[in-house]
Amino acid sequence: MRTLILLLTLTTGCAHHQLHAYPLLYEDAASAAATVQALDSRGVRAVVPVARTNMLLVEATPTGQERTKDLLLTLDVDAGIDEGPELLVIYLLEHRSETLTPTLQGLWDPSELRLEADARANAIIARGDRATLRQLRTVVDRLDVPEEALVPPEVEESATIE
Repeated sequence: MRTLILLLTLTTGCAHHQLHAYPLLYEDAASAAATVQALDSRGVRAVVPVARTNMLLVEATPTGQERTKDLLLTLDVDAGIDEGPELLVIYLLEHRSETLTPTLQGLWDPSELRLEADARANAIIARGDRATLRQLRTVVDRLDVPEEALVPPEVEESATIE
């Protein structure tokens, strides 16, 4: 799991709160939100499940964010119940599903992974075994970033000393 983006930083009184988005792969967002709120509310101001993207929005102090992240890493695990093919829906934030899907299809043998683009939801629907779906999720997480994150910063010309 990775923190997708630091959405907002708020300063309220003495406490410094940050709003983070935590995408979940296995755990249901509503269930994870209830668990986070029940088990560890120190430093956590708000936990909001987002069903469409299966993620949590968490407003908390930096320490509360760290505790929440650790708890989510424990909760969001593969239960290993079924070894057959599974479906995974990955909602994209930066790229269009219909342009990213062909790139991804070229990375795997069609017998290992089947991909379809859902343009309406801007999502990729994948069918494969758990290990392949985890690999797909890792690749998508690395590719679905803002364009400016892919462009190297301009190199400043250094002055020549004569």
